[in-house]
Amino acid sequence: MKQICSSEIRIPRILIAAPGSGSGKTLLTCALLRLLHRKGIRAAAYKCGPDFIDPMFHKKVLGTPSRNLDLYLAGEEGVRRSFAAGCEGAQIAVIEGVMGYFDGTGASGMEGSSYHLASVLQAPVLLAADVRGMSRSAAALIKGFADYGEQKMIRGAFLNRVSPVVADRICGWLESEAKIPVLGSLPADETLHIESRHLGLVEPDEIPDLLQKIDHAADLLEQTLNLELLLEIAKGAPVLRVEKESVKAPGTVPESDWGDAVPESARKDSTAKSAREDAAAKASPVFLLL
Repeated sequence: MKQICSSEIRIPRILIAAPGSGSGKTLLTCALLRLLHRKGIRAAAYKCGPDFIDPMFHKKVLGTPSRNLDLYLAGEEGVRRSFAAGCEGAQIAVIEGVMGYFDGTGASGMEGSSYHLASVLQAPVLLAADVRGMSRSAAALIKGFADYGEQKMIRGAFLNRVSPVVADRICGWLESEAKIPVLGSLPADETLHIESRHLGLVEPDEIPDLLQKIDHAADLLEQTLNLELLLEIAKGAPVLRVEKESVKAPGTVPESDWGDAVPESARKDSTAKSAREDAAAKASPVFLLL
């Protein structure tokens, strides 16, 4: 007999999305994770979709595993359960999006997208935009993304590869016209470049100076980052309800009703079994990419 039980997850969280691939999501995510780590804020890291390379970068920064949240393979409830399991002991959850914010599959073209995942996890979105070579157009780009879609979840923006000459003006246009705050920025800096190939970024172990690059990016981001506002946005995420299935054999009697008829050894065996089942329920789905 299957029984559905639910729990409530209260965890500040953000999802870092972008207009498209190559916008600097991974670099900004890693720089932010590094800064949070430096400040003693425990972060849980996640990646939208089945990509196995970006989570390697997260782990390199934090020293702890990053989880994949794949709606296609795990479904909405499976993703919520995996997210909840990964949040234990964390003070904030940082989710890196995939491709462009609205890019997914299915008839809508948005199934499994960063937008879809943000709606499932009720996570505020921060849009990381590569604005190199832009000025006023950067404000139009970000405002367009914020206004698109049924659910308006974009709460802030990061400017990547922005010229210092126009950075303040872009921030002003966004805040006055779109009410979207810019939380931080990174300048155009070739030393921050991370090599890529047809399947995405190269693996972290192939970059000998990776941590130095990320530390440099974190140093630059810290100069402009409004961490107080970022944490405020993350804390604005609502309580997330997560459902879990438990299986109960027909005719079993709840342990509370056993009374003195059951030996103490049986109680201990039941407690150990329950602990194992709880641990299995919390475990994240593991997928093999062939």
